[in-house]
Amino acid sequence: MSEAQSIRAINRLFEDESVRSELTDVEANLVLGWGEAQLSQWAARGLPDETFDPLSYQFARLLGAVNSYIGKRKSLRPEAQRSRLHEVGTLARTCGYKISPAELDQFIGHQSALGNQEAISELLGLLKPGGEIDLPPAPAPAVVSE
Repeated sequence: MSEAQSIRAINRLFEDESVRSELTDVEANLVLGWGEAQLSQWAARGLPDETFDPLSYQFARLLGAVNSYIGKRKSLRPEAQRSRLHEVGTLARTCGYKISPAELDQFIGHQSALGNQEAISELLGLLKPGGEIDLPPAPAPAVVSE
């Protein structure tokens, strides 16, 4: 396990306001606790930094999308809810989670009756590890001429 990777990514996650800005402290702790566990598992896989770091940044974007969706879902029109939730699904798949559009549609169908804590738990429970990691390509390094 790369302890340095784990510590670096977890610290970054806990400092990232976009992961918790729409949630109460209790709700944010659910998201952050789940995120911390996931990052620790990834660090244990011994991924090189050039894979792990972009993955951890993409993962923070995923948790930011969860935060935004959960925090705003009750004030959004159904089509906006669907759009935001499918963004969560897209980001989840880029991070190696299996989740189908059908599962997301099922969740949309009954999530309005759930409180935020229940919705967070159910949504995060839909994210099953095991998919292909499909990170966007890293930008090409800048070439400095003499």
